[in-house]
Amino acid sequence: MVSIGCRLYAQTPVAFNADLSSRADSFFRLGAIWGSKLEDISHASRNYEELKPYRLRATDYIDLQVNELTLLKDVKDSKNMRLALIEFLKFEKTLINSSFMQIEKLPAKATEQQMQLAFGSLEEASAKEEPYLMKLIQAQEAYAANNGFKVADEKAKR
Repeated sequence: MVSIGCRLYAQTPVAFNADLSSRADSFFRLGAIWGSKLEDISHASRNYEELKPYRLRATDYIDLQVNELTLLKDVKDSKNMRLALIEFLKFEKTLINSSFMQIEKLPAKATEQQMQLAFGSLEEASAKEEPYLMKLIQAQEAYAANNGFKVADEKAKR
């Protein structure tokens, strides 16, 4: 392994896949934290501005990952998978900067109509996520097949 920045450069396809999977998993954890905080706020203070640091953490993470992934050297034809992850993360940043911010701007005494508009926007934007996620999954599965391993096998080792 060779160190690049604060990441290790994966020299094998399995290690490269694990690295990219770890980056995606870390992003999903940030999303889950934001969602959990949203639920807490919705049932308590309704001060949705409290979501801002969680949103910023997610967008900062995306910026860092996109920069690193853009510079990351491909391993055994990993370009499609790497680019699919970049595209997915860029989509997520767009979703976060639009829909998440609408929720943050809700006043504590938001009307039902304001709530429906903000949460409806989030649901609508989230529904557009699947093609990006499917493209990433398909690219990962193709990469694994082309390099003699299965994604499920690799994940079981972690």
